[in-house]
Amino acid sequence: YISEYSFYPMSLINYVGNEAFRLWLANSEPYTIDENNNIIPRNIVNCLKYFNITQDELEKLYYTNDYYSLIYDLDIMYNGTQEEIHRYFKDFEKRDAEYESRINILDNKMHFRRNISKWTNDENVIKKYNEIPITAWTFADIIYDANIPRADVEAVFASTETYDAITGKAKFNSYDIDYIFKIVSEMTGSNVMSQYYASQQKDLNYYKKVIEWEKSIIKNNAINTGTAFLVSVLTTEPENNKWIMFGDCTQFSLSPDKNLIFTIYNGRYLSIGNAIMQSNEVYVPYTVLESVGMKQTIAGGFGTNQFVFGNTVVRIPWSSDYYVIENGDIYTEEKRVQLYHNDILYIPAARILEPLGFTVEYVENMPGHNSYAALIISDSNRTPSITINQAKELLNNAVYQLYATEIKKTESDLAEGRTIYSDEAFERLKADSSSVSMEYYDTYSDYYVFKLSDYPVYTYINMHNGEVYYDDRWSLPDLHINSGVMRVSDLYY
Repeated sequence: YISEYSFYPMSLINYVGNEAFRLWLANSEPYTIDENNNIIPRNIVNCLKYFNITQDELEKLYYTNDYYSLIYDLDIMYNGTQEEIHRYFKDFEKRDAEYESRINILDNKMHFRRNISKWTNDENVIKKYNEIPITAWTFADIIYDANIPRADVEAVFASTETYDAITGKAKFNSYDIDYIFKIVSEMTGSNVMSQYYASQQKDLNYYKKVIEWEKSIIKNNAINTGTAFLVSVLTTEPENNKWIMFGDCTQFSLSPDKNLIFTIYNGRYLSIGNAIMQSNEVYVPYTVLESVGMKQTIAGGFGTNQFVFGNTVVRIPWSSDYYVIENGDIYTEEKRVQLYHNDILYIPAARILEPLGFTVEYVENMPGHNSYAALIISDSNRTPSITINQAKELLNNAVYQLYATEIKKTESDLAEGRTIYSDEAFERLKADSSSVSMEYYDTYSDYYVFKLSDYPVYTYINMHNGEVYYDDRWSLPDLHINSGVMRVSDLYY
């Protein structure tokens, strides 16, 4: 997050002048603290303000030079509050997924451009595609101008595809090659790209149209890949302590006499520490309030944590046995247990969050892991966008594709004598490929949980956004939830 927030593209440095940029860098503070006590690094937004770069100026630099390598939301950067800008640059998961998609498009474009002389000897076409910005032309343009055969286009796309190391699934949804060649068939004239670009190059909307077209050719199969590493639990020897590790590198340990209770908000495991059952109610670290969208502000009293949520203020004194919820003329003061763990203040989750409109539920048994419990927090009145039957159809289609890919890959490996399967295991894999099925098992937090036939594979699909994870029982003795539907090869070793 900090590296991208504080990255300055060469196009911008050249625009303001190298010496002027170096002077700004030398004379500006490396960090500042905003009104919400966020640490703000020296950053691209500060730089734009200092040099009076307008949004129109940055737009031109961005879309003609840096679109594929940087993920910018110019409206937020120019019109957002400091808090909105800070939150935008911290949302690295969403931006990383978009970045990977853009890099894949760029890789394909670079491949076509580098090898253009393989398909055409028209020097004007070759010269133009090497001169004009790479954001100024589409796949259809170069396919038409260089007369690239469909088989070669498919081979290029296949060569730049990358696959998830766990599931074997392609990371990027397939390009709609039929649609691309439909557009190509409707193009007429000679050297279309060169002629069109020459008349449109000063129009920024032209670049934006190219980018929108690129988005339109990517098929959407309605299953999104979740974060690469969600949560793991490992039991250490000989103490039998549990180590809990999250995707943001947060981790904590738990002694054998303590029960592991996850905290899940809108389907996401929160890396805030273990929840604790106290006096028949669940207490969680007070930092959960920030995780659900509340803003921590400066309180009037010493040693008081204060959070704001809309018109509601929550105050939690560090060393007292009560908390306060205040909304206009309504003032509520409630007792709480003074509970601290690892020097972190704990609060009664349901009693504080439910009056603010959240639903809070304690679930004792995680599917397939009866010893793990969870406190599940969600926004009220959330309507699922995917039904159980739709989820089952999506997952079964994905499973059949995974089996087909694994069979094809293994048959290729057999020819080279390096397959990981025994003959018996491979025959079983092929036999299963036409009969395995995902069956609905349970609903857990925001996820429908499915089980693969008779195999101990639990797959979770988010009912709101289609993210998919699976419980990888072969990686760790206890729990390892990873992205994707499953890893086929683990079932047949």
